[in-house]
Amino acid sequence: MKRSLLPTRRSNNERAILSLIRQCETLPKAQIAKALSLSAQAATVNINKLEEDKLLLRDAPVKGRVGQPSVPFRLNPDGAFSFGLKIGRRRFDLIVIDLQSTQRASVSVEVNVPNIDEAQGFFENQYPTAIARVRL
Repeated sequence: MKRSLLPTRRSNNERAILSLIRQCETLPKAQIAKALSLSAQAATVNINKLEEDKLLLRDAPVKGRVGQPSVPFRLNPDGAFSFGLKIGRRRFDLIVIDLQSTQRASVSVEVNVPNIDEAQGFFENQYPTAIARVRL
């Protein structure tokens, strides 16, 4: 199945799972279900969807306890990126952060007097540069 480059609207449960894992770094399905008051099946369906969309990664199973080994999940840093554009009085900044809120690329340029045309031109010219830096 071919994935679209357009963002998809996430359900409330999927967003809550991503937020919880961002706070705790790694969690197994059972703890996610308990923390969010979801049924085991609802947690499994949502986590499988996030894993299929490459937003979550499986870690190695944790063995040595009673019962089945638990498989913790963590955020995939390459799963999604966010762009930020800062228009200051003396410079423009474009940054790219990943799903774990790590800065992956940044581009800056000094300007004398900022205006909207310069800002738009900066973004259009530097957007491909920032994308190329992330893919390295």
